[in-house]
Amino acid sequence: MRKKILLLLVVLSMTISNSYSQWVQQTSPVNHHLTNVRFVNERTGWITTYSGSILKTTNSGANWIVQYSIPGKRMFGLSVVDSNTVYVVGWFQTILKTTDSGENWVEISNGPWGTGHSYDAVYFINKDTGWVSGTGQLVFKTTNGGKTFDSATVSGFSYDIYFKNANEGLVCGQTAAMHRTTDGGRSWNPIYVPVGTQSADFGKLTFVDENTGYTQGVSNGKVYKTTNFGLTWDSLTRIPEASFLSCIFFQAQAPVGLAEIKTSCIRLQTQELPGEGKTLPI
Repeated sequence: MRKKILLLLVVLSMTISNSYSQWVQQTSPVNHHLTNVRFVNERTGWITTYSGSILKTTNSGANWIVQYSIPGKRMFGLSVVDSNTVYVVGWFQTILKTTDSGENWVEISNGPWGTGHSYDAVYFINKDTGWVSGTGQLVFKTTNGGKTFDSATVSGFSYDIYFKNANEGLVCGQTAAMHRTTDGGRSWNPIYVPVGTQSADFGKLTFVDENTGYTQGVSNGKVYKTTNFGLTWDSLTRIPEASFLSCIFFQAQAPVGLAEIKTSCIRLQTQELPGEGKTLPI
């Protein structure tokens, strides 16, 4: 039985406190968990999966196609540089790259099953300069499109990484770990995020401008916000039914957010999270 992608369309009235929603069920072309989602604009985006497949949509998620697959390799990290250049990383030294919007994919690295580092996170600020992280307490950097990489140490396993320029970046991961760099990733400093007593591995980082961004607690389903590029964080609200919230994404062009709960993708088309009566000031 194929997995379903669920799009939650939420309509917000500025004068009425109640929100009304409906679910639009769509079919995914793969029978596995979805792990990450990134859009380059309102219509075109990519998803990575547990099965090693890369999915693409060109109609705002109404339909998805499988563009590439390495069977058995779990894909997690996804960085969309522009409409042509996309990087994907996964388990066991897997690093993939396309320069033609996914028509063809180059395997920069594809290690044997069970060997080497596994990568959960990737972020490129342009087609050549980017960072990769995951297991092994290391962050890798390239300045030549993946031909060579240098490494620096960061504590814990990393689940996502984001840079706003060549020097300033954030990495998040297990046990509410958040680290910040101001020297291009040569060194990393820990950042405190108030998660309370409940466990909160941070799954993904998403920014709508150079200072305003969000992350989410994978197991507690809460959304956290920063307005000073990670120096401080506030807890906003919990997404309903989010017992396992593996990724979250917001874009600045419109008040649109995407959150993936296990195998389901939720699209929030307004600023309000249903059920909690709270808003995400995007």
